[in-house]
Amino acid sequence: MTSKRRGEITSIKNLFEVYKQKLFAPQKVVIHSFQEITREIFKTTINPQHISYNTTTRTLSLHLPGPLKSEILLQKDAILTLLRKKLGEKSAPQQII
Repeated sequence: MTSKRRGEITSIKNLFEVYKQKLFAPQKVVIHSFQEITREIFKTTINPQHISYNTTTRTLSLHLPGPLKSEILLQKDAILTLLRKKLGEKSAPQQII
C-alpha cells in the first residue's frame, strides 16, 4: 500500500499501530479477563455483578464475601501481573480493592 503524501510503502500491521497506542480495553473485557484469571488460580467462578471497574482510575473493586476477597487481595500482585500480560500495560488495572 502506498501513501499518497510521500509515495512510501506502509505495511498493513503498521496501519493499526496508532490505535494500539491510544485505545484501552473496555470495562467488560477487563472484568472478563479478571474472572478468567481468578478462575484459573482459585478454581471458582466470580459473578461479574460482584466486580466493578473504573476506567478512569483503572481500579477493580470487589464486592465479595470476606474470605474470598482476602484470598484475592493476598494474590493481588500475581493477578495484576497476569492482567498486564493479557491486556497490555495501558489497559490493565493498576489496583484491586
